[in-house]
Amino acid sequence: MKVDKLYSQPSFKPFTLLIIFVLSITMIGLLIFQYQKNIILKRSEDNLASIANLKIERIDYWLDGLQRDAVIMSEDYYLTYMLENWLSDGAPNNVNRQKILHRLKVIQDSHQYAALTLLDLDGLVILSTNQNIISQPDELIQQQAIDVIRSKNMILGEINLGQKKTLRMAMLTPLFVDIKGTRQIIGVLYFRINPEQFLFPMLDAWPVGRLSAETLLVRRDAGEALYLNEVRRPKDLSLTMSIPLNQQDIPGTNAVNGKTGFFRGVDYQNIPVISYLAQIPRMGWGMVAKIDEAEVYAPIDRRARQLIWMGGLLFLIVTLATFLYIRRFSVVELARIQADKQLKKSEESLRLLVSSVRDYAIIMLEANGNITSWNKGAEYITGYAFDDVNGQYFSCLYPLEAIASGQPEKELQIAREQGRFEISGWQLRKDGTRFWCNTVITAIHSSHYEVIGFAQITRDISDQRHAALLRAESEALRHASKMKSEFLASMSHELRTPLNAIIGFSEVLKDGLVGEISGQQNKYIGNIFDSGQHLLSLINDVLDLSKVEAGKMTLDLEKFQLTSLLHDCISMVKEKAMSEDIDLAEDVPDDLAFMQCDGRKLKQIIYNMLSNAVKFTPKGGKITLSARRIFRVEAVMVNKNKAWKTRLIDDVDSDQTNFKEFLEIMVHDTGIGISDADLNKLFEPFTQIDSSLSRKYGGTGLGLVMVKALAHLHGGFMAVSSAENKGSCFKVWLPWREISLKQESTSVKPLSAMKDNNSSFERINLSTEKIINNNNKVMPIQR
Repeated sequence: MKVDKLYSQPSFKPFTLLIIFVLSITMIGLLIFQYQKNIILKRSEDNLASIANLKIERIDYWLDGLQRDAVIMSEDYYLTYMLENWLSDGAPNNVNRQKILHRLKVIQDSHQYAALTLLDLDGLVILSTNQNIISQPDELIQQQAIDVIRSKNMILGEINLGQKKTLRMAMLTPLFVDIKGTRQIIGVLYFRINPEQFLFPMLDAWPVGRLSAETLLVRRDAGEALYLNEVRRPKDLSLTMSIPLNQQDIPGTNAVNGKTGFFRGVDYQNIPVISYLAQIPRMGWGMVAKIDEAEVYAPIDRRARQLIWMGGLLFLIVTLATFLYIRRFSVVELARIQADKQLKKSEESLRLLVSSVRDYAIIMLEANGNITSWNKGAEYITGYAFDDVNGQYFSCLYPLEAIASGQPEKELQIAREQGRFEISGWQLRKDGTRFWCNTVITAIHSSHYEVIGFAQITRDISDQRHAALLRAESEALRHASKMKSEFLASMSHELRTPLNAIIGFSEVLKDGLVGEISGQQNKYIGNIFDSGQHLLSLINDVLDLSKVEAGKMTLDLEKFQLTSLLHDCISMVKEKAMSEDIDLAEDVPDDLAFMQCDGRKLKQIIYNMLSNAVKFTPKGGKITLSARRIFRVEAVMVNKNKAWKTRLIDDVDSDQTNFKEFLEIMVHDTGIGISDADLNKLFEPFTQIDSSLSRKYGGTGLGLVMVKALAHLHGGFMAVSSAENKGSCFKVWLPWREISLKQESTSVKPLSAMKDNNSSFERINLSTEKIINNNNKVMPIQR
């Protein structure tokens, strides 16, 4: 598709003209609309300023009138003369009192005061035109009267609420009289002014009909702006509505803070307003003349809505006409337009996809190999920003040895000839570190099949390479371990056959079955027999360990009477213990029930633990074998002596916690013990806790390893507690399998019929030339 020719078709000109027309009209309309709004705003601000200044002048005029009345009344000779005579007579209820009261009422009516009251020099009411004032004294007025007497000047008080929640304003002036040529104060005249009679109506008056316009008086009151007069909404809030001064977007708070001039903010109802702020310094009041922005802009908003409707209708008409005009063109051209849009959308999606990919470095190269494009993935993988590599040869990412060998040029040449080149190798980051990556270079051809550039996609596979190396190493280790196990098993079988013959014939010679031998010969034959027996035991242990490591050892579960089995194990080491003068005790309850277990492996566990105890217990020591049936929560190692340290070996797996009861087997000795540092060395194959022990006591270091392995094979675990030169305590816990439960096993057959050549106990019997009969008794072989 030739996009340039497609866009040059006449079908796209109406769209272009329509868009230009709509944008032009919209911009012109917005400019005119904003210009008109500025004019209306300026006109409204001028009106607010004029109204506010006019009302301030009227308030000043009203205050001047109050002060003139106060000055005139303070030196009214007629009033002060009658008052002096009346007070000198003791203020009786006589004609003078009535004249004074009449004089006060005349002044009150002529000047429209709420009440006039005479106060004595203590600020107490002595006469008033309002009887409520006499019956309900006001402490504030009394204090103000005393201040007037002290200062000898009039006081014009603040607007406040009276005792009946009525608005009032007080003006107090001293009354002077000449006594022997000296002006003296004989009382105070208290003018009660009702602000709702003149002040508030004057504030509410507005020269132009406005729904939201209002004038407000505010003053500071304990960190807040207190509204003195009524507000339009809500009503009845004079001297009760206040706003904290920290709300700087409220005109009232700014007026209280002394600001003047125009201010745009929100009113007490959070409605945007245009306001003019002014000050009345004489009273410490602030004035706010305001009007809602919505009402100011209402006319132009209506016109704007009308124009929008008209413009929208005109736009629809023009759009419809344009649509009808475009419909004349063929369906093929419309399909091309859609295809072009889809192509652009796909290109944009591809661009966004390429730029947002982080796992792959996507690099565009010129035909000569210089870098022209670089996505986020390339920045993330290499550490270079695009500006760092723009225009550089792409070999800047290769190690020096690759550059010296001409590797980058070879890659481009192969990609140019074959269209694609792929390689895995080292590249360099900005910080100089290397990373193993997979790189694919693809040639980009023009319409004439000329190479105009290359697309290089690089992926950091260092982690995969490391994982592959680890897998190969692990596989090699597993193979080596398998070969070791197979070699040990093969060698063990090969060595066991001649050893059995050596042991058997040496015992025949030892027992004198082929004739009498001398004492020295008997000693040598005994050494041969003991050495062959030790070597066979070592081979058996190695073979068993190999089977455990190979995972080929399984359980053969069968019903066993535990008391008898434990007693047999005691019998197997009793002779050796007696030869070492070791006391071998047994603490097994007679009522220990039957359970399912692998009898051979259980015997091997107990035998290895007892043999280990006999080996490391000196003469005169004591070894105790005990067993009991316990619950899972009781399977713990408790040390009564804090000097003994404990180590838990192979705790129960999650699947094995289904067993609620366990068989606990404990072997306690008074032997040489184990130090704290050597506890962690236990249960390692072919390892004893000290080389000197190996020389003194002998052994292969596999006995306890097999105990651990066989206990885990049963689904159990074990623990050891010991203190150096104090003794040791080994415990094994095996799951208690009831007789009724059918556990998985490879084969279940009588103990006497077991012929597993790999069983260490069968091999022990071969070495001692004894077998276990069906009654679990040890019998000598009849030759």
